[in-house]
Amino acid sequence: MEFENYEQRPSAIIRCEGDSLRAFVGDTLPGIGESLEIRSEAGDSVFAVVRRHVGGREVDALLLDPPAWVQPGCAVHATGKDAHMPLPSAGVTQLKDLAFSAGAEDATDTFAFRARELAFAELNGARPALSTGFGPVDTLAPVAAAGVNLVLDASPNADAFNTLCARIAAAGDFDAKLRLSNDGSPADWVTHQLELEPNPARQLTGVRVLTNWAARLRDQGQNLLVCAELPPLSTPGFTSPEDAAQGTSIGEVIDLLGTALSSTHTATVTTLLRLPLFDSAAGIDAIIETMSLGDVDAQIFVDADTRFVPTRSTSRAQLDADAQSQQQQLLSLLNRAANARDKAALLGEFGVTDAELQAIADADQLNVSLLD
Repeated sequence: MEFENYEQRPSAIIRCEGDSLRAFVGDTLPGIGESLEIRSEAGDSVFAVVRRHVGGREVDALLLDPPAWVQPGCAVHATGKDAHMPLPSAGVTQLKDLAFSAGAEDATDTFAFRARELAFAELNGARPALSTGFGPVDTLAPVAAAGVNLVLDASPNADAFNTLCARIAAAGDFDAKLRLSNDGSPADWVTHQLELEPNPARQLTGVRVLTNWAARLRDQGQNLLVCAELPPLSTPGFTSPEDAAQGTSIGEVIDLLGTALSSTHTATVTTLLRLPLFDSAAGIDAIIETMSLGDVDAQIFVDADTRFVPTRSTSRAQLDADAQSQQQQLLSLLNRAANARDKAALLGEFGVTDAELQAIADADQLNVSLLD
């Protein structure tokens, strides 16, 4: 085979849009998560992180708040090192103030944008239940400590989710409590807050930054609570039409976050993720259970009125014998109420017994509001 028509061209940016850019990198193909140095003719340089390979010796990369001189044609250089960010201290950190670098792997003042892969022997599979103070939640779909908890929220704002986070922060024994905020609202239970402007395009970037930040703190031996909101689903099952085209579903995103935030035998990470259904594509809330939402330890459904919906919530949190017995009693009640509703729909209210009507009323009491 002859290669006489092999294209020789310099490594350079092809196009850039917002925080995203596409670059031709030649034969030195950088790995996902590695840093890509961008150079200007004047000698300035910044670093981006490689997000994906798109074929043809081209890559997509992320560069937060690129300077004006970053334009198509700028030279790029694969560093061969993982992209790093400065390790924030406690308090509030603005996402716009963070920048990528080709940091050293043993640096103590940075964290890698690609969390290290944990060995199987490091993983901690214990998932004890955490109390929220909401009886039906704690019995039927308890929050799993050291696990990933997904809140499917059909309400118009994050008030119910924030209440859950605050209650878990008070109930658990955490060394640090991390939160992603896109509205600048303060929370007195938070020790580390990452803030970004209300921008759905940046929401997932903020989640990734918070995730890798938390992974670094976990590797330092800290027990963590991590609370973050995912971007709305603009296309069924996907966070954006671009993700749909590339085949990256919300389930895959949650799986990646869960893997990065796995608990170990030396430190645990309790994660709460909010998936806003109110702002997602129309009708998503009605079919969300039919989608692959990743491997989560608990799934809590909140309706449009901020009420807990037990029939659409599940949990794998570990319960003691008494709690399991109470859970079975409430599940039996929900089953009787569902059968009674079906009977009433077929025969009318005079076709059901007083006991069946009472079962419906008792089951309705489990739909508690998740607001203080």
